[in-house]
Amino acid sequence: MALVVGALVVLALQKGSDRAASAPRPSVSSPPLPADPTASPSLTAPPVVAREEERLLAIGDGVVWRGVTGSCVDGVEPLLERSTNDGATWTDVTPRYRGVTQVLRVDPFAGTQADLVVALDAETCEPQGLRTFSDGVYWADQAVPDGVAYLAADGGLRDGEVGVEAPCAEPRSVRGREPMAVLLCDGKVLVSGETDWEETGLEHATAVFAGTETVVAAHSAVGCDGLAISTVASGEEPVLLSCEKHLDPSLATAVAVSGDRIAVWNGDALTMLASAVAE
Repeated sequence: MALVVGALVVLALQKGSDRAASAPRPSVSSPPLPADPTASPSLTAPPVVAREEERLLAIGDGVVWRGVTGSCVDGVEPLLERSTNDGATWTDVTPRYRGVTQVLRVDPFAGTQADLVVALDAETCEPQGLRTFSDGVYWADQAVPDGVAYLAADGGLRDGEVGVEAPCAEPRSVRGREPMAVLLCDGKVLVSGETDWEETGLEHATAVFAGTETVVAAHSAVGCDGLAISTVASGEEPVLLSCEKHLDPSLATAVAVSGDRIAVWNGDALTMLASAVAE
């Protein structure tokens, strides 16, 4: 994936030892936006989430993985959890025995397993790939995959193990892999182009997900008294998928897509939505 030079697509959870924690059950999608949104208040940009509180989310086959990044540099412990019932309960699978100091990226692998990019060494905070074949009980070393986009522990943008120039000082929600990646700059959704980052027309976003051809974003929208979920394909106009009135765009959020499902983790709620989005 060429990032910028050929450009580069989720948190406040309780920490603790292995446990199963209750979480709200998935909710039904709200109706679409009203046709006349003129009565809605003007939009304000959602707050920029602190790096150590940024959220990660991934969907496998009957499995959801979620994480809070933590901070290797500042000594804030990360958290990684796994659910097999769409978020009704969660199991802490943070690889503490490996000395993980920050979780930088999580991806589903082989249906029910996961790949991570983490920081292990508290002195250097350099990225390291991990993979589990045991539902998160044990984690084996692997190389950081080529072409995956993420923020390193020092806040620098990475394409695999290569550092690249970011389009803004504080990028967030860096997601995706070759051929397309996406991130947020001051709430604007930017996608990687051939020579530079390109705007998508989506703004006031708090989280994004990148497929191979489309982007899904959680954002504020005029006419939506809650959290809007929209999608946009390269060179096209954004399309509203849903307005989730029970969700709050001011809260830390992550979004992930798999097959016909969109997962939205907002505050304490994990909401599962039907998706017509092509990954």
